[in-house]
Amino acid sequence: MYLTGIIVLVLLVLSVPIGIALAGASAAYILIDPLLEPNVIFRAFFSFISRYSLMAIPLFIFAGFLMERTGLVAQLFRFSDALVGWLPGGFGVATVLACVLFGAISGSSVAMAAAMSVIAIPEMRKRGYPAWFAGGLVATAGGIAMLIPPSIILILYGIVTETSVVKLFFAGVIPGLLLALGNIISVVAISLYLKLPRGEFNARRLW
Repeated sequence: MYLTGIIVLVLLVLSVPIGIALAGASAAYILIDPLLEPNVIFRAFFSFISRYSLMAIPLFIFAGFLMERTGLVAQLFRFSDALVGWLPGGFGVATVLACVLFGAISGSSVAMAAAMSVIAIPEMRKRGYPAWFAGGLVATAGGIAMLIPPSIILILYGIVTETSVVKLFFAGVIPGLLLALGNIISVVAISLYLKLPRGEFNARRLW
């Protein structure tokens, strides 16, 4: 066990990619340990990848890709801005709300952060938000997708620990919404301190 850790550290020091370093250490452990039989390893590997829950992960990622390509992310921003843009730091609050809506569809925090950074950061900079505020908000709000169902992280956790994915989804709703609420409160407080602009509420923009 110690040898695998040493191998990983040596490979990382040699600037070997993390995936290759982990695979190399695992291969070394398999070759060294006499108790591990190849048949057992292959059986465990194929039994893991044959689980139906794993099929949902690429579909959720594809949903996030479609949202970005079809302009649905921009529509989410416009709706969120029309709904909460009148608050202090309105577009920042709209960014958090759009992240919640995006996470409820895609479940990929990486895809959400990438999509939001393209739209949210330039628009916030245009409206007078500091660069550190815009970048930090997108980075923190991007983590909401890890809790809001359907979360890819929760799916993987449920598969590895043999926990019900449905129960994990229900358990992630309240923490995800609390995280979003905390981000909104922080945005409003910082916006009041920095005296950032707010929009005007117009019910027609919601439709």
